[in-house]
Amino acid sequence: MKKALTLVISIVAILTEACSPIRSTYSCLSPARMPVSNSYFQPLWSRTGIAVYPDPFNPLMQGIPSKVFVVTAQDFEYGGSKILALDTQSGKALWQRNVVLPASIITSNSQLYTTLYDKIEVIDSQTGELVKEIAVPNVGTIYNIFATEHNLYADTKSGRWLTYNFNDETYSLSEPFLPYHPFLIESGVMYFVDAEAYKAKDIKTQSILWKNSVIDNVAASPLFTDKNIILLTEMGSVYSLDKETGELLWKLNEDEHVISNMIADKSYLYFLTNDGYLKVLDLGNGKEIAKLGFTPALFELNSPPSVNIIGAYDLWVDSENDILVVSFGDSCQLISFKLQVP
Repeated sequence: MKKALTLVISIVAILTEACSPIRSTYSCLSPARMPVSNSYFQPLWSRTGIAVYPDPFNPLMQGIPSKVFVVTAQDFEYGGSKILALDTQSGKALWQRNVVLPASIITSNSQLYTTLYDKIEVIDSQTGELVKEIAVPNVGTIYNIFATEHNLYADTKSGRWLTYNFNDETYSLSEPFLPYHPFLIESGVMYFVDAEAYKAKDIKTQSILWKNSVIDNVAASPLFTDKNIILLTEMGSVYSLDKETGELLWKLNEDEHVISNMIADKSYLYFLTNDGYLKVLDLGNGKEIAKLGFTPALFELNSPPSVNIIGAYDLWVDSENDILVVSFGDSCQLISFKLQVP
């Protein structure tokens, strides 16, 4: 199976604008977006002038309870950007920190980490101040990042797979150019993809626990939850595999036209579709639970990349407070909703 990691990667305020727009050197070309009234989604705040940088290999919108962090572009041509921290309940800007692209961000145990070229930086999530910097020499750029409670896993330009332990701040590197692509190790199991299929293997015994050959080429990095592995394909299909057995649990056909990342909490899966909807699916069976429409009705696509699209379509869910933050790439907006899904 050929693998392509090309992640398809955010209204005027529906309320009085929570905060003033972020000044930048770009302009947004599409009209501001407004949500269609829906009892399942209570609008909390909206901010304009914020474009989450579109990068298929790096997470650029992450969060912890009550906070969301975004890498927002200041100058697309010269790579200037900043990490902006917002309160998920009020939209208030808490702090900002200048970074140079290709920066990426990841969160673990209520802490914020950034990767920049061959460095991992530990950032105080309350203040945005640099706590520590860990250099990983001779690997080139660190990208395509996954994180668990204890470890960060990432590809590197050198072809070596990086494992970084959050607790003891040590790292290890695989042999270069493995004949497979690992994603993460969890509870002694490695999840990876090779030329044949998606697979899981026992680290101690090296025995293959399961494999599943997805028919379509996969167009995005998988989303791992406690029980599921969610795959988005180049044809626009969405597959959910059982994490323990590799069994296909459910599939959505290509007419969904997913244009954002996919994010999940314990019960639901969230994503944007290019026909203008934010959709909520039951994570267990793939059935649609709720959807929210917007005006204008259609989202401008940013895949393939277009000069008409400024930022990314991206989502983050604050599960502790039942808040969803959405980034619109065509209108440079962040908007937050209180979820009241049945």
